[in-house]
Order: sequence, then structure tokens, then C-alpha cells
Amino acid sequence: MKLLGLKPLSIFDPLSSSYSNSSRTVSRPLNHSKNEWNPEAKELYNAINLLVIYWGNRPLDDFLAEFLADLRKYKNYQPYFKRVKSVNTILKNKKKSTKDILDILKVDNPNIRSFSFCNLKKRLEDNGLTSYLI
Repeated sequence: MKLLGLKPLSIFDPLSSSYSNSSRTVSRPLNHSKNEWNPEAKELYNAINLLVIYWGNRPLDDFLAEFLADLRKYKNYQPYFKRVKSVNTILKNKKKSTKDILDILKVDNPNIRSFSFCNLKKRLEDNGLTSYLI
């Protein structure tokens, strides 16, 4: 990346409360800026990345890869409800909640951090759906 003159990519790290890139770790202040994540966007981003880790080396479905790219690009906007619903449906079809996935991942990674999906859960429940984003 340095040779190309590009910024290092941010890395999803479930063991850290801040995001990291190849050159340093950055903790964002709590005040809101235009580079700040929308709470629902961040929750959806974390949920998809947890699925990726849970699935291991399985190739990412095209639509999930598109969701992740859009979440990175439009991180300060609320995600479309249909995308939240899609990720919830994947969890429902796998008969797993995000809590179940975290519990499974904690067996081999006891230091994995906790995640909250309260905003997405509320949005799903407000639309009459059972949330698997717990």
C-alpha cells in the first residue's frame, strides 16, 4: 500500500474496541463528525464481519460484499432497511443469532469483545420482525 501511495486499509478486529490499520491503531473521539459511523451502519458492519469470521474461508456472497463496501463508503448514513432485514434473514435461516455466533467464537477466542446490536434489534422489532441481531 505504501508503494502505491495509498492509505492502509482498516481491519475489522473483534478483539479491539478501536479499529486498526497496518500502520497504527486509531480511537475516534465520541463527538460526531462526518467521518463518524452511523450507529446502525456500524452495527450492521460488525454483524456482517462476525458472519465472515464465523464462516471461515467460505467466499463471501456477492450481496454481502456489496453491503460491506457500501457501509464503508456511506458509514455516516443509516443503512437501508432491506439490508438489515437481509442479514437478519441469513441469521434466521442459519438458526443462529449474533449472540450464538459470539458464544461459538469465544470458545477459541476468549478475549473476543462484546458487540451491541440494540439499534438494529429495535428497528427490526419496530417493523414487526423477530431480531436475530441480539
